[in-house]
Amino acid sequence: MSIRVFLAGTLLTLMLAGMLVQAQLAAPAQVEHDLQQIEQDLVTAWVKKDRTVIDRTLAPEWSVIDVSGHEIDKPAILKMFDTGAIQISSGKIDEVKIRLLSADVAVVTGKTLAVGASPEQAVTLRFTDVFLRRSGKWVIVASQGTPIQGN
Repeated sequence: MSIRVFLAGTLLTLMLAGMLVQAQLAAPAQVEHDLQQIEQDLVTAWVKKDRTVIDRTLAPEWSVIDVSGHEIDKPAILKMFDTGAIQISSGKIDEVKIRLLSADVAVVTGKTLAVGASPEQAVTLRFTDVFLRRSGKWVIVASQGTPIQGN
Protein backbone atom coordinates (compact mmCIF):
# COMPACT_ATOMS: atom_id res chain seq x y z
CA MET A 1 0.00 0.00 0.00
CA SER A 2 1.42 3.39 -0.92
CA ILE A 3 1.72 6.18 1.57
CA ARG A 4 -0.78 8.24 -0.49
CA VAL A 5 -3.45 5.54 -0.26
CA PHE A 6 -2.80 5.18 3.48
CA LEU A 7 -2.99 8.94 4.08
CA ALA A 8 -6.10 9.29 1.91
CA GLY A 9 -7.78 6.46 3.82
CA THR A 10 -6.78 7.94 7.15
CA LEU A 11 -8.03 11.39 6.13
CA LEU A 12 -11.35 9.94 4.98
CA THR A 13 -11.71 8.03 8.26
CA LEU A 14 -11.02 11.18 10.28
CA MET A 15 -13.50 13.19 8.21
CA LEU A 16 -16.22 10.56 8.68
CA ALA A 17 -15.51 10.37 12.42
CA GLY A 18 -15.76 14.16 12.62
CA MET A 19 -19.06 14.13 10.74
CA LEU A 20 -20.39 11.46 13.11
CA VAL A 21 -19.45 13.53 16.17
CA GLN A 22 -21.04 16.62 14.60
CA ALA A 23 -24.20 14.66 13.86
CA GLN A 24 -24.38 13.47 17.46
CA LEU A 25 -23.88 16.99 18.77
CA ALA A 26 -26.22 18.58 16.23
CA ALA A 27 -29.30 18.05 18.42
CA PRO A 28 -28.33 19.90 21.62
CA ALA A 29 -31.80 21.39 22.13
CA GLN A 30 -33.22 18.09 23.40
CA VAL A 31 -30.12 17.36 25.47
CA GLU A 32 -30.19 20.87 26.90
CA HIS A 33 -33.87 20.47 27.79
CA ASP A 34 -33.24 17.07 29.40
CA LEU A 35 -30.30 18.27 31.51
CA GLN A 36 -32.09 21.43 32.63
CA GLN A 37 -35.09 19.30 33.59
CA ILE A 38 -32.87 16.97 35.64
CA GLU A 39 -31.45 19.95 37.54
CA GLN A 40 -34.98 21.23 38.24
CA ASP A 41 -36.13 17.75 39.25
CA LEU A 42 -33.27 17.49 41.74
CA VAL A 43 -34.09 20.71 43.53
CA THR A 44 -37.77 19.74 43.58
CA ALA A 45 -36.86 16.31 44.97
CA TRP A 46 -34.96 17.91 47.86
CA VAL A 47 -37.90 20.17 48.68
CA LYS A 48 -40.49 17.37 48.39
CA LYS A 49 -38.17 14.84 50.07
CA ASP A 50 -38.29 12.48 47.08
CA ARG A 51 -35.32 10.17 47.63
CA THR A 52 -36.05 8.16 44.47
CA VAL A 53 -35.19 11.04 42.14
CA ILE A 54 -31.95 11.78 43.96
CA ASP A 55 -30.93 8.12 44.06
CA ARG A 56 -31.53 7.52 40.34
CA THR A 57 -29.89 10.78 39.24
CA LEU A 58 -26.64 10.39 41.18
CA ALA A 59 -24.31 7.71 39.80
CA PRO A 60 -23.02 5.14 42.30
CA GLU A 61 -19.55 6.73 42.18
CA TRP A 62 -20.89 10.30 42.52
CA SER A 63 -19.33 12.71 44.97
CA VAL A 64 -19.58 16.41 45.62
CA ILE A 65 -17.13 19.01 46.84
CA ASP A 66 -19.54 20.92 49.08
CA VAL A 67 -19.60 24.61 50.03
CA SER A 68 -17.19 23.98 52.93
CA GLY A 69 -14.68 22.21 50.66
CA HIS A 70 -15.42 18.71 51.95
CA GLU A 71 -16.00 15.73 49.68
CA ILE A 72 -19.25 13.85 50.28
CA ASP A 73 -20.10 10.61 48.47
CA LYS A 74 -23.49 9.27 47.46
CA PRO A 75 -24.05 6.99 50.47
CA ALA A 76 -23.29 9.89 52.84
CA ILE A 77 -25.61 12.32 51.05
CA LEU A 78 -28.43 9.75 51.00
CA LYS A 79 -27.93 9.21 54.73
CA MET A 80 -28.15 12.98 55.30
CA PHE A 81 -31.30 13.00 53.20
CA ASP A 82 -32.84 10.08 55.12
CA THR A 83 -32.06 11.53 58.55
CA GLY A 84 -33.25 15.02 57.65
CA ALA A 85 -29.80 16.49 58.27
CA ILE A 86 -30.33 18.63 55.18
CA GLN A 87 -33.61 20.53 55.15
CA ILE A 88 -34.56 22.52 52.04
CA SER A 89 -37.92 24.25 52.13
CA SER A 90 -37.56 25.90 48.73
CA GLY A 91 -35.07 26.06 45.92
CA LYS A 92 -34.48 27.75 42.61
CA ILE A 93 -31.98 27.08 39.84
CA ASP A 94 -31.10 29.59 37.16
CA GLU A 95 -28.26 30.81 34.95
CA VAL A 96 -27.85 27.24 33.70
CA LYS A 97 -25.20 26.69 31.04
CA ILE A 98 -24.67 23.37 29.35
CA ARG A 99 -21.47 22.29 27.64
CA LEU A 100 -21.85 19.12 25.64
CA LEU A 101 -18.38 17.58 25.46
CA SER A 102 -19.49 14.52 23.52
CA ALA A 103 -22.73 12.71 22.83
CA ASP A 104 -22.52 11.16 26.31
CA VAL A 105 -20.65 13.73 28.43
CA ALA A 106 -21.87 17.14 29.57
CA VAL A 107 -20.86 19.76 32.09
CA VAL A 108 -23.67 21.82 33.57
CA THR A 109 -23.08 25.00 35.56
CA GLY A 110 -25.57 27.28 37.18
CA LYS A 111 -26.72 29.15 40.24
CA THR A 112 -28.84 27.73 43.04
CA LEU A 113 -30.76 29.48 45.77
CA ALA A 114 -31.73 27.03 48.51
CA VAL A 115 -33.68 28.00 51.60
CA GLY A 116 -33.45 25.82 54.69
CA ALA A 117 -35.99 25.58 57.50
CA SER A 118 -36.12 29.40 57.72
CA PRO A 119 -35.25 32.33 55.44
CA GLU A 120 -32.10 32.99 57.50
CA GLN A 121 -30.84 29.61 56.33
CA ALA A 122 -30.73 30.61 52.66
CA VAL A 123 -27.64 29.93 50.61
CA THR A 124 -26.81 30.95 47.06
CA LEU A 125 -24.16 29.01 45.27
CA ARG A 126 -22.63 28.36 41.89
CA PHE A 127 -22.62 24.70 40.97
CA THR A 128 -20.97 22.41 38.48
CA ASP A 129 -22.38 18.98 37.64
CA VAL A 130 -20.63 16.49 35.37
CA PHE A 131 -23.10 14.23 33.55
CA LEU A 132 -22.58 10.95 31.73
CA ARG A 133 -25.20 9.23 29.61
CA ARG A 134 -25.41 5.56 30.56
CA SER A 135 -27.83 3.18 28.89
CA GLY A 136 -29.61 6.20 27.40
CA LYS A 137 -30.08 8.00 30.75
CA TRP A 138 -28.14 10.95 32.11
CA VAL A 139 -26.56 10.57 35.57
CA ILE A 140 -24.37 12.93 37.55
CA VAL A 141 -20.91 11.56 38.37
CA ALA A 142 -19.39 14.60 40.11
CA SER A 143 -20.56 17.91 41.54
CA GLN A 144 -19.10 20.99 43.12
CA GLY A 145 -20.70 23.96 44.87
CA THR A 146 -19.21 27.35 45.75
CA PRO A 147 -21.13 29.82 47.92
CA ILE A 148 -21.77 33.29 46.53
CA GLN A 149 -21.02 35.89 49.16
CA GLY A 150 -23.86 38.28 49.97
CA ASN A 151 -26.37 36.00 48.18
